[in-house]
Amino acid sequence: FKSLESEENSEIIKTLVEYLIEISTSLSPDIYQNLLDVFILPGFNNSRERKSSLASFTSSDKSDQKKLFNKETGKLVAKSMATIFAKSLKSDGTKASMTYEALIKIANFSLAKKDVDLLLIVSRFFVRIRASTDKQIYLSNPTDMDGLSAAFSRNLNIRKKKEPEMSALSLDESEKWTYPEEITYIAQEFLDIPSDDLTIFDSGSFKLSLRPTIDIEKWLSVVIQILETCPHWEIYSFIWAHFCPQLSNIKLFETCGEGIRKLRSLACDQLSLKLPSNLKLPENVSKHDLQVAIVRNFTPLISYHDLFSKQDEDQIIGALVVGLSGWEKTAIPCVHILTVCCYEIPLSIKKYLSVILTKLQTRISSAFASAHILEFLLSLSYIPSLTSNFTVDEFKRAFGITFKLIQYAHEISETKNEQHQGILNHGQELAAENSPSTENLEVTPTISIYLLTLSYDVIANWYLNMKMNDRRQLSSFIIKNLIISQSNRGTDISHQNMAFLDLISRFTYSDLELKFSPINPQTFSSDDPVPVSYTHLT
Repeated sequence: FKSLESEENSEIIKTLVEYLIEISTSLSPDIYQNLLDVFILPGFNNSRERKSSLASFTSSDKSDQKKLFNKETGKLVAKSMATIFAKSLKSDGTKASMTYEALIKIANFSLAKKDVDLLLIVSRFFVRIRASTDKQIYLSNPTDMDGLSAAFSRNLNIRKKKEPEMSALSLDESEKWTYPEEITYIAQEFLDIPSDDLTIFDSGSFKLSLRPTIDIEKWLSVVIQILETCPHWEIYSFIWAHFCPQLSNIKLFETCGEGIRKLRSLACDQLSLKLPSNLKLPENVSKHDLQVAIVRNFTPLISYHDLFSKQDEDQIIGALVVGLSGWEKTAIPCVHILTVCCYEIPLSIKKYLSVILTKLQTRISSAFASAHILEFLLSLSYIPSLTSNFTVDEFKRAFGITFKLIQYAHEISETKNEQHQGILNHGQELAAENSPSTENLEVTPTISIYLLTLSYDVIANWYLNMKMNDRRQLSSFIIKNLIISQSNRGTDISHQNMAFLDLISRFTYSDLELKFSPINPQTFSSDDPVPVSYTHLT
């Protein structure tokens, strides 16, 4: 292997690398570590110690000075390290742990040298690391990345829909990654198989681990450096897209408190467009597209809220409010995260709730985000403590959003009903929509029915969870807008609106539950007519 650092013949290098992979499984851990230290890692040594001035006058052994690998050799060696990790993961955790440390050094070397191709090779390996509920390490292909990759225009599935004649492999010369993609140096047979003994290193534990471990915080540190410095757009976008699914694996990062807090701070800053100074966006990607990818990373980040202070949580909501102020593609994922935050960090939501409702009312004017807004309002209605300090004007703002969406749903139903099939026949199902939520969605009459149902559900839940005094002040406002919002203006009130007018009138001054005593048929003779009662409420 001494010739690796100076060899230029690609076939010889490839043969040496294949031999390295073949013998790695049979070597003892001590010999394997020695092989790494002597023949592999010196080729990626970025911090060489300079000889002292005194030593420069003495004879030095030039044979001890190792040359760095050239780019092609470095890439082949990095791929071989990833292959060795995958092969040894199941049965030889000690060797896999050594290989992980070697790959971390290669990642730091490529980051310091800004070698994007080499950094992408090792990053493709690292983003596939997962931990089971027992913290056993395994490798798995990234999933649930349609929205993330679409934000950077790298989703091949969406490209095929827009350009059916496009070949799956036709890429722009500057594009170094796409989704989905397969890597040749990690075979499918090694995926999704937990290791027998390799586990996560816990720096906060006082117990001595008798099993081999990997320190995942070292990889998290590399991720943070990439996102902070942005050595190149390709690796910067790759990390924002691929790290999100990995961050969702809580068992993998639950011991990395300091790193997670630093990542949270970085994500909040960059969502607020405090971006790296050397970041240069390609022509087909805007800052709003980047915001869409960043905000999607808040979904797994919220899962670590036990590691955050109240101030940290407030900063998360503050950053999401900034994202909410952008265009609608940014607002949709922001609303999704805010809905989750209603349950995970309710105190911070309560602090910003008035501002959030104002943004929803003034910034989002079309129905592109209608369903997402209504689902957020519905979540608020299930947590009355969030709106306990609301004034009448703030309640009116929330109801105003709902009435506006009811009007839009009625308009869609009227204008498109003739052109659309309407409700499907019994036994038929709508095709599942797999496109990201930020992609344009046609609001059909079927969707408009869902919007109407959701809107009325929001009104009922909000109204019944309000204090009695607030109901008295708002009942006339709600009744007026229910009548105005119906589609067949000037004619009789629709049955749906009639039912809700009945509900408002029943519960404006009373909280009595709608209980009906069952009629015992035995109290009537067979000749007596059974009384029938009707109500608008179901």
